[in-house]
Amino acid sequence: MRFRRILIIAFGAFELAERPDRNGRCLRQVVGDQTHSWAPKWHHYTILGDQDWEDYEVSANVWLNPGDEAGVMGRICHVGTGYGIWAKGYYLKVDDRGKCTLIMSCGKVNKKELIGDVEQQAQIKARKDFEEGGEFPLDSAKVASFGPCRWHTLKIRFEGNDITGYVDGKPVVKTVSNLYPHGMAGLIAPELERGVSTPYFDNLRITPLGRTKAVRTVPKPDVRPLYPR
Repeated sequence: MRFRRILIIAFGAFELAERPDRNGRCLRQVVGDQTHSWAPKWHHYTILGDQDWEDYEVSANVWLNPGDEAGVMGRICHVGTGYGIWAKGYYLKVDDRGKCTLIMSCGKVNKKELIGDVEQQAQIKARKDFEEGGEFPLDSAKVASFGPCRWHTLKIRFEGNDITGYVDGKPVVKTVSNLYPHGMAGLIAPELERGVSTPYFDNLRITPLGRTKAVRTVPKPDVRPLYPR
């Protein structure tokens, strides 16, 4: 992937945690309660990469607790203007019973609603992207032999207008969409009816395809871990 700038952004509480199988450390969204927010809410997620990435795969191992959902994200090109965190892009999510859904997120539902302070309202008035907002399921499937409290691998693949979702190496959902042709990658812990998912993530992998070139090697900086091993 072309190296211009690599950004990491998180909405939620993604922290290093002991793996549930006691085999090392991984990433986990640790807050299971919904926030009392003064701004429009959305799911908890973390993104990284370059906004110009086009064709690539995002994969990660996920461990769901009973009742959880988890997903991988791609082509994330907008995350709000400081008032609310609705993202634009695509994500693949699965629940603890194996229901897998490929979703397009188009930002907050009513984009003309004047909310926030004077500065935010001025930004809303100046915007020109008043296409329909909200989340739109593009394809879904039920994955057999899927369950919580064990590791599964999710992958979302972008190649031109073709978007494919995989579970444990097998393609299960697919669509064609050209609304968001480029953007960043990420992980998502969806909001539930009475809380927020707290899944574990491990072995995140981003693989360039086609038009997206590999990132050049960057010398490893002299840094120390925040948490002891």
